[in-house]
Amino acid sequence: MENQAKQATPLKTKILIGLGLVVIIGLIGAVVYLLMQPKEVVKETITAERKVVGKGTVVTPDNVEELRKGETVEDGYYNADMNVDWTFETATTPSEDAYVRNGVLNTRTVYMDVILPDTNEVVYSSPYIPVGAELTGFALDKEIPAGDYDAVAKYHLVDENNNELSDVSLTVKLHILH
Repeated sequence: MENQAKQATPLKTKILIGLGLVVIIGLIGAVVYLLMQPKEVVKETITAERKVVGKGTVVTPDNVEELRKGETVEDGYYNADMNVDWTFETATTPSEDAYVRNGVLNTRTVYMDVILPDTNEVVYSSPYIPVGAELTGFALDKEIPAGDYDAVAKYHLVDENNNELSDVSLTVKLHILH
């Protein structure tokens, strides 16, 4: 009887080892299969019929009033609506392409400072821009030599008493022609 117990143990061990190898080989096969699958490329296209893309909302003249009544940007946050390449004939000549809007989805009045990051010099300070208002045709407050400059547009969100609540910074490119 002792002989049968010794023979059964190696047989059980061999079966367990075999099952373990089958499981390991199966797992390796599954991992290789998943890694070999082509990655799906997802492309988002904004169309006139499609108003929501991801977490953003496309504002059009047709839906602006509807959106103004509904969801807005969370208080303390800012949804920037602007272009980022601004061209000036001279620094103190109004730009024909610089555009900034405090969109209707925002909840706070803002003002903006344009800062040259190398020197921390403020070259423009905007007036207060209420929600829904836009700023165009502005010139820089300081003369700077012709050239291209990386700058920072720092938006300051203010309360009803014009006390600053928070700020957000975005990069812009200044092109001074002369």
